[in-house]
Amino acid sequence: MGAARGAAAPVLAAWLLVAGAPPAGSPAPSPRREAHGRYWPEASPDGREILYESPARGGPIHLAAADGTHERVLAPGTRAAWFPDGRRILAVVRRGSVDGLVILRRDGSAADTLPFTHARPLWRPRISPDGTRIVVGEPGPPSRPGLFRVLSLDGTPVRDLHPSARGEASEPTWSHDGRLAFVAFRRDRTGTIRSTDLYVMNADGTDEHRVATLPGGAQWITWSPDDRWIALQDDEEESGQIVVVEPATGTVRRIAPHVRPYLDETPSWSSDGHLYFQSDRGGTFAIYRMEPDGSGQTCLLGCSDEEP
Repeated sequence: MGAARGAAAPVLAAWLLVAGAPPAGSPAPSPRREAHGRYWPEASPDGREILYESPARGGPIHLAAADGTHERVLAPGTRAAWFPDGRRILAVVRRGSVDGLVILRRDGSAADTLPFTHARPLWRPRISPDGTRIVVGEPGPPSRPGLFRVLSLDGTPVRDLHPSARGEASEPTWSHDGRLAFVAFRRDRTGTIRSTDLYVMNADGTDEHRVATLPGGAQWITWSPDDRWIALQDDEEESGQIVVVEPATGTVRRIAPHVRPYLDETPSWSSDGHLYFQSDRGGTFAIYRMEPDGSGQTCLLGCSDEEP
């Protein structure tokens, strides 16, 4: 069922090695079925293409049409994000012992390398809706707030944000109207994440407020095209599920609940309203698409004969 692979696009130089591990403090990815999958879909601003990683988390970065066809290798790197204009892509690369940021053209060639580096893994850097700033989260010690660093496109600091949320603040993500959502993990005495708070604040750090609390380790924030809803994954034990939260009311809705223990994770909301996500329901991780209410689930990439 998987789409045929196309010819490889131009790629970055071989010294751009990938950092695939999540930072300390983030919920650990499932140890199951890591090889030869499709991971971390990211819908393009026009809804026509998706970025993803394969054969494992950590890349390289691939590109395919939104229907799963024309699958091809794009460039080394990980945790890719589209610029709002759809012509450039931000990616994380490993340089020696540190993570760095590179801006790619849509064909996979390098447009710019930012001087900003960090010794710990950079987790999902996000681009502002006007395409002029990048926000990265720097996790703090367990059960302590992290630091959110806002950078210009040349890598110079613009502002540091210090969230006051209880727990480990992580994953700042811009809405289309310029607000920031983030999660804060709460752990018990054994270090296990017991719940996650979802927060929203203004881009300058003001009006920070909690909008919902979710059980387990929730992450991978994506805003709906109209900014009325936030989708994210909520991992509880062996079952990962996609939930949507309405920031205005705190309403939480599980849009594709399931009993069988498999993982639906890493949602990405497309401009045409579809949600893309990864799932291991068929034995290895594949990329699916569904409607915002959970209906119309279709496997697009990495599908197997075991897909339900």
